[in-house]
Amino acid sequence: MRYGMIKRVTGRFNAFRRERSGFTLAEMLVVIAIITLLSVSTVANFTSLGNAAVLERSARELGLAIRKAQNAALAVSVFTQTGATPPPAVGIRVTVGGGSYLYFGDKNGDGKYDPCCEFIAQTTFERSVKVSRIIDASGAPLAPGTTIGIVFSAPEAVINFYPGGGGTALPDAKMDIELKAPSGQVRTVSVHDTGQITVR
Repeated sequence: MRYGMIKRVTGRFNAFRRERSGFTLAEMLVVIAIITLLSVSTVANFTSLGNAAVLERSARELGLAIRKAQNAALAVSVFTQTGATPPPAVGIRVTVGGGSYLYFGDKNGDGKYDPCCEFIAQTTFERSVKVSRIIDASGAPLAPGTTIGIVFSAPEAVINFYPGGGGTALPDAKMDIELKAPSGQVRTVSVHDTGQITVR
């Protein structure tokens, strides 16, 4: 009797398994579609987050490079790249539309970068970050391709802004250097004639 009962229960279970053995094609397609959507949204968010981090890091590195030039002027630093005597000024040179900035020792104090003997270092921004705009104190953006020299005179680290990389200093009290990632995100490095450097 017991054996008969077990056989009937097992027979019903096996009949149920034969009727329902696996997933239907529609169920599989729905699961694959959900996994695909989740994967695409995760990758898109990760790329956006990565671009924001690279842009933030690039803006902070530019701000630190400007601060480094200011400190070098205050310390009347000697650079092996520019010779045995300290340059009378140290600066950073950026170009609207450029993807890098230049650190230089202004040996003759004219605010102009001379590639033969004033080069200290050049830094390229990561992942195609560019200087999208440079805005003067009046709020007017400089023309594309315009180079600006942010130069600190030793030993007081008096700041001057030189358009075109040299010549006559601008009377501006502030310059905003706007960096832009390929995704369109923007960070701004502000340099004030008081020596204050901010990243926002």
